[in-house]
Amino acid sequence: MNYVEILNKIQTDLLQIQSSLNELRCIDDTSIADVFITRQEAADMLGKGLRQLDRDCIRYNIRRHKCNNGVRISKRDIMRHLGYFAPEPEDLEPPADERLSEFERIMYRHKKRIGK
Repeated sequence: MNYVEILNKIQTDLLQIQSSLNELRCIDDTSIADVFITRQEAADMLGKGLRQLDRDCIRYNIRRHKCNNGVRISKRDIMRHLGYFAPEPEDLEPPADERLSEFERIMYRHKKRIGK
């Protein structure tokens, strides 16, 4: 067996392990149900800076909670943002065929952001 075959076999094995890990992440959602992480941990998970994380929290409705003199972010929302969970029904936009005024759209987005 030459080096190229060995490297190809290792790469194939690594891809299989990665797909198995992704399946486990999708199946086991109990460990992240009510876990809140720091802003820095969330930014590291997303591979972004703190300021970009703050903008993404507003843009993608990622919940933030104030506790212990700091801000904690829902790990479940971060995982949902990464695509490991399907969006929950309340996270979806209203149907496009509904005719909402500009004010109603703003209020709808605001209510989603603050969690009412």
